Order: sequence, then structure tokens, then C-alpha cells
Amino acid sequence: MRVAIKTLIYFEIVTTMALVLGLLVVNLWAPGANMHIDPATLGNQTEVRQDTQPVGYGEFLITLVPTSAVGAFAEGDVLPVLFFSVMFGFALLALGPKGGPIIEGVYAVSQVFFKMVAFAMYVAPIAAFGAMAFTVGKFGPSSLLALGNLVLMFYVLCALFVVLVLWPIAWAFGINLLRLMRYIAAELLIVVGTSSSESVFPRVHAKLRQLGVDPPIVSLVLPTGYGFNHDGTCLYFSSVAVFLAQAVGINLSIGQQLGLLAILLATSKGGAGVATIAIARLEKAIDAKTFEFELRRHAW
Repeated sequence: MRVAIKTLIYFEIVTTMALVLGLLVVNLWAPGANMHIDPATLGNQTEVRQDTQPVGYGEFLITLVPTSAVGAFAEGDVLPVLFFSVMFGFALLALGPKGGPIIEGVYAVSQVFFKMVAFAMYVAPIAAFGAMAFTVGKFGPSSLLALGNLVLMFYVLCALFVVLVLWPIAWAFGINLLRLMRYIAAELLIVVGTSSSESVFPRVHAKLRQLGVDPPIVSLVLPTGYGFNHDGTCLYFSSVAVFLAQAVGINLSIGQQLGLLAILLATSKGGAGVATIAIARLEKAIDAKTFEFELRRHAW
């Protein structure tokens, strides 16, 4: 139990650091600041105005609680769904062993939905081509410079995370990070090629045991990390969300970005086995009513 608690605390701290670092870098780099996209050109202007009415804190807290379990999913707002999910999880935890079959059933259903999303992602390259063609045709070739700047910023951001976060952690525990990366280099290349870390789970599990890590520790920490320690996804979430706001000329306040951070801490968990599912999860995070985003679904 102590190992599990320490593992979850570590994962929460590191993913929070990834989200914060992403927010800091994207605000300093500002890759979307010169795009000057009018949100009204991306969809129905009336709908945009209706979606972006300011919401007070009292009303915001009230909207967190769904009117019913079905209503939380039917209305499509992510925060009531998260609230219901957390309460459902606590209730299952309180049931103890009696909740085991329900947990297994929920896990099986989640795998079905993840697989459905994976099917949809097979056509993602076609959708990406269409989105790029629309962007260039609508806003001119200069928009490619901003998108290229975003990609460059993200690679720099990943390098900064390795140097500023992962390297000191590895050094503190006497681990040579470069040697470890060389040891799992083949698995890293597979992850890059498949856009999914689940494909290398058995190989990483075996290699960690070969290094001398206790099998019970590997069996606990590694699967938990697949669900709760998505550092790269967190870097992507925070940086791209603010980039989209910059692209349409929205200046997010510190409070709004902290609200975004709170949502991303929850939405960044799960879905490790589904390639490019981060795009779908980021859309839901943007869709949450924590700040007035003219983007919503129009940004996609």
C-alpha cells in the first residue's frame, strides 16, 4: 500500500510539473500570437457568442454536480462527467471486494470505447490533410510558419522536461538517464513509430526485471504509470490549449489557466493504449466551462 501511495504521489507531482512547464513555455514562446484568426470565421458566430458567456464561480460550482447520472453524459459537459466518475470510484472503493466485478466490467467497457476511438483514428491522417488544406487555403501559407513554430516549441519543451525534471530525478536516485535511454532505445523507437506506448509494455516489463527491479514493484508501478503518468501528453495538453487561444486572440488570465490546469490534471489520465487519443481528450478539456473559449469544437 505504501508503494502504491508513493507511486501515485510521484505521478501526480511529475505530471503537474509537465503541465506547468508547458504553460510557462507556451506563454513565453507564444507560437500562435501572430495568427490573428477571427473565431467568427470558424463557425456560426451566434453559436460562438452563446458558448462564451462568462460564468460566475457560484454557477460554475453548481454546474459541476449533474442532475442525474444519465444527464452527466447526455449533456456532453466534461466536468459533471468527471464529478460523477470520481464519486462512482469512491463508492466502488468503499464497497471493497464486492466492487471487484463492477471494476472489471467498467475496465472492459472502457477498453471497448478506447478501441472505437482507435478505429476512428485510422482516418486521422486524412483529417489532418483536410485540416492543413483548410488552414492554408483560409489563412494563407503564413499559417504554416505558426504551426511549424508550434512543433519546434514542442520539441524544445520535451527536451526541457527531460533536462529540468527527469534528469534531476534520475540523478537523485543514482540512475544514469542516458544509459537507461540507450537500454530501452528500441522500445522508444517503437513508441515513436506507433504513437502508442502500450505496444512495448511486455518488453519494458521484461527489461526492468532484467535490471534487477523487484517483480512486484514492476507489476505495480509500470501499469499504474501507463494510466497516470502521461508526461508527454501533459506537455502537449497545456501547450496546445494555450496555443489555440493565442491563435484566435484570446488572452487567458492566470485564473483561467489555473482552471485549465485543474481540468487537465484529470483528463490527462487514462487512454494510454490508444494512439493519438490525446487529441480527443484535449478537445473535451477545452470544451469544459472553466473559461470562455471561442474555440470549443470549432478549433478542430
